[in-house]
Amino acid sequence: MARIVPTSTDVNFTRLVELVAAESGVSEDEVRKVLRGTFDVIGRTVLAGHKVTVTNFGSWAGVRKAARYARNPQTGNRVLVPARLEGRFRWSQTIVNALATGQRLTTLAKSAKHAGPRAQARESYPDVRLAAVGE
Repeated sequence: MARIVPTSTDVNFTRLVELVAAESGVSEDEVRKVLRGTFDVIGRTVLAGHKVTVTNFGSWAGVRKAARYARNPQTGNRVLVPARLEGRFRWSQTIVNALATGQRLTTLAKSAKHAGPRAQARESYPDVRLAAVGE
């Protein structure tokens, strides 16, 4: 299967669905369902105050901002800015390094030989669920 690399245009959700479908050989309808579900789970997890990490890609987290005072630039009056939850995304070191050096990445997937023992076991025994410590 040939790798499809977006080149000269920005990628919106519709284009992302097309690219992932072409890359994976899965129908656009299935890709659309999976992407919507993925983004929904990420959003709900971050809103619940937890972090979501995708190895070799990045992590999403909610950061609580405390209430603070600011100044209205037109009147100079102090205004209370309420506390809020702010979303943050941080790129993985793999992508940060590629951006810094201008390197083109062919894939972000972790190969089994470089992955930890759990990932190697998952590839060797895909039908077996591995329990984490404490489960």
